[in-house]
Amino acid sequence: MVDEIPEPHLTTIVTEATNLCTSLIPRLRKQCREVVQSVDANIVQSYLNLLRTFLGSEGIDLKKANLPFPERTVMTYIAFCAIWSLGANLHDASRAAFGEALRSGLKKRFPELPDGDVYDYGVDPELHKLEPWGE
Repeated sequence: MVDEIPEPHLTTIVTEATNLCTSLIPRLRKQCREVVQSVDANIVQSYLNLLRTFLGSEGIDLKKANLPFPERTVMTYIAFCAIWSLGANLHDASRAAFGEALRSGLKKRFPELPDGDVYDYGVDPELHKLEPWGE
């Protein structure tokens, strides 16, 4: 992943992923219930794998892509991947608490994060923007 992603995007990804994991995982363990018990290292690895899928050589080529707002694009995928890796294994009753924690952790750096249930959003593949499914 290091060879695939140029600076300053790599620094953003490392910083934001570290901040999210260190703030969300303890809250997840204390406040949320998982469908299948997981280990911290496994969900972090799932998060990094999903980030690599979207922002690595198989996804958006951040070295060549002509994105109008590259920082917002990176933050979009940081948020989306956190939802569908760190929060994917949560029981339905715990998802609202996870969404609230994710939102509070990202809102300062990513004000474009939409309101509402984080599990109701997908990424528009052309605009690289979080939007409600089906819109």
